[in-house]
Amino acid sequence: MKFAVNSLLFSGTMSKHDLYLLEKVKLLGFDMFETTPVDPEKFPASELRKRAIDLELGLNANFALPPDANTISADPAIRRKGVELSKKVVDLCLEAGAEIYCGANY
Repeated sequence: MKFAVNSLLFSGTMSKHDLYLLEKVKLLGFDMFETTPVDPEKFPASELRKRAIDLELGLNANFALPPDANTISADPAIRRKGVELSKKVVDLCLEAGAEIYCGANY
């Protein structure tokens, strides 16, 4: 069994300024760090991957789609926005090396 902690426990965002959290999580004895790309434009995917590898820390990711990108909306434009945002976030999580992706994706 592996134990993880979510970045939102420490910070309401995940940018390059939050990369220090990986060291903190490792020192606390966790095996995995679950990150949330709150602002995909500022999500440091490649830096996160490198830091996690250096620390031998696994990565998980989660994301909740905002109301204006709800993939089950009656409005086709909102659904399209949700699909495009989901693709972008999944690509970022792949770049970061996340092993698991989860969240409120609807």
